Amino acid sequence: MTVRIQVTIEEIQALDCELNVYRKGCLSVSLNFRQHIMVWRESRQWCNNFVRSLTDEQIGEIRSLIKSSGLLDAPDLLADSSAPVGPLVRHNLKLTVSWPDNQLVLETQDADQPNWLILRKKIEKLSHVPFHL
Repeated sequence: MTVRIQVTIEEIQALDCELNVYRKGCLSVSLNFRQHIMVWRESRQWCNNFVRSLTDEQIGEIRSLIKSSGLLDAPDLLADSSAPVGPLVRHNLKLTVSWPDNQLVLETQDADQPNWLILRKKIEKLSHVPFHL
């Protein structure tokens, strides 16, 4: 699957990032590359929800960050089977990368993964809002 992902990095149509924090809520960011928009939804502050447009240059930067961060080359980096299950889990991070005919879902309980932090900083720069609850 890695070869298919590397070949089609430019075909990525969407990236969805969801952060769930125990007893704090949920933050969801959807980057739709076909429609050139970012949709930000936050469960704690509904007034912080917004939609922002993305330029071709910004989309290209995000695609290159997805590739350079290693998220797609080593999806097992986000797999954390040793994390506790149940109310002890403090963070749950879910990334969904969508192509026209495929979808890759990555989940972890560790929101401080180095490869995620690179992408997170870019999302924060584009949105002008910190990606935390």
